[in-house]
Amino acid sequence: MEAIQVYQAGIKALSGEQHNSARNTLQEKYKEAKKKLNVRVDFVTKLPYEVLHQILNYIEMKEIIQLVDISKGWRSRLSGSSKPWTEICLSSQENEEGSPPKLILSKLHHVSQHVEEVVLYSSKKYESEMLLTVIMSSSFKNIKILEIHGYQMNQHYQLLGAISRIKDTLRHLLIEVDSKCPSLPTGVILSMCPDLETLHCVQNKATLDIHGLIPHSSGAFDSLTDLELRFSDIELSKLESLLSCCPKLRKLVVGSCPYSFAPIVCKICPRLRALIVNYDGIMPPEGDAIFSIENPNEPAGLRYLCMFPHHSDDNLDPIIDVLHNCAPVLETWNLAVFEDDIMTSNWNDISSITFPKLQYINVHTTQNFNSILAIILSGCPSLQDLLLSGSGFDHDIFHAMAELPSLQRLELSYAKGVNLEAITFMFRALEERQHPLYSLELDNCSFTLTDATLQAIAGISSLRSFGLMNVSIKDQDTFNRFACKLLEKSNNTHMRVIILCNVDAVHDDSIQYLCGIPSLQAVNLYELSNVTSTGLDYIRTHKALTLYENPY
Repeated sequence: MEAIQVYQAGIKALSGEQHNSARNTLQEKYKEAKKKLNVRVDFVTKLPYEVLHQILNYIEMKEIIQLVDISKGWRSRLSGSSKPWTEICLSSQENEEGSPPKLILSKLHHVSQHVEEVVLYSSKKYESEMLLTVIMSSSFKNIKILEIHGYQMNQHYQLLGAISRIKDTLRHLLIEVDSKCPSLPTGVILSMCPDLETLHCVQNKATLDIHGLIPHSSGAFDSLTDLELRFSDIELSKLESLLSCCPKLRKLVVGSCPYSFAPIVCKICPRLRALIVNYDGIMPPEGDAIFSIENPNEPAGLRYLCMFPHHSDDNLDPIIDVLHNCAPVLETWNLAVFEDDIMTSNWNDISSITFPKLQYINVHTTQNFNSILAIILSGCPSLQDLLLSGSGFDHDIFHAMAELPSLQRLELSYAKGVNLEAITFMFRALEERQHPLYSLELDNCSFTLTDATLQAIAGISSLRSFGLMNVSIKDQDTFNRFACKLLEKSNNTHMRVIILCNVDAVHDDSIQYLCGIPSLQAVNLYELSNVTSTGLDYIRTHKALTLYENPY
């Protein structure tokens, strides 16, 4: 632009005939400059890939995919870059993050060679069908992970067709079916994919189908290490046939399965490290590390055991057999016990079992089982995390908890029939022994916390995190005395986080006391009807404290 202005000024200044030659030269230069000004430079096609990658990091997938249609140059440039297309997450569900499926899938064939992972969250049949069609018609040479959550198809030929196109690279496959449709052809899928490592089939409205189960020439599915089968009904003979083809299986999640099958599973799959039966919850994060890496020198036996009862279960004897076999190496144990479970069970020799490596227990228990659980806890010298729910917690169970030498985290939730004298005894014992208990949570417990119990809790100087959720406290003065004791012990406490939810005994002056604890770093407040903006301001004006709250 500056050159054009200079040329214009020169042409105007050279007005006489004697300057014709010079003026003509300037006019030619002016025309060339004007022509260059009108030429657009496509910077996208000129940028180095490294710079282009940095720019694309700030653009959402739904916007990037539309750029491939701007021009051939852009399409070539964007499709030549692998970074944005490696992981594709699509979602039409409000509770799941992801790009709009229809928009992305309509253009995904342009970059199919770069895609390594595709995850779809959708309950719309046409979106599942569209994904499978794109896979069948495009060149996906590197897909390792395929997940379809909300899969709805009346027939499975498109699913099998799509899998056949990516079977040589596929390592992880998850199909979660919401609607009532024909059973997933689990056996065919396994037979098609020689190197599949993970298969998750969730279809709670159908019966397990393993028709077409044909082991490879080696005689087994040697790559499969992680298998999840959640169906409304499972014929145990078919499940046994399938597992016999999976000698290297390390993790098994199975639904609609009775306790009696657990010992059989462990016998068929000697390398199994995690067994989850009839459980729909989220596995603790510790679980994945237990079985993800295989050490050829490690001893056999389950590291992770999670068992919830099936409608056909009438006793826990099979669990005793499993516990005897895996006790030396078991690290994580989830168990639900109901009244009828233990009536016909023989637990006479449970006291002889020791769990030297057990670090995590999550048990829903009953009054009849608590004496047995107390015996089990006495054999857990390495237990760090204990999560309990249920009813009938008496002196035996709390005395056993107080004696755990390595306990660091304790959660008591949905507890009924709790002996208050016994729980207070436990907290006092922990206080007197200077026990290294770092985290304590009481959630939805149907008992009223007394002054004695809260004073005992306040005396545990090792606590770093304390939570009260949906619990009842005798009165405001009771909680204030608890907060005051924490403040008085401020030089000998490590409290960093306090969580309070729906506790009517907490008022503004209670918050003021808590703010005086020098070690405190964060306060989480939810649904506290008696805390006003004055109480919240005590925290907001405190430079060393972080407030987490929700509107109430």
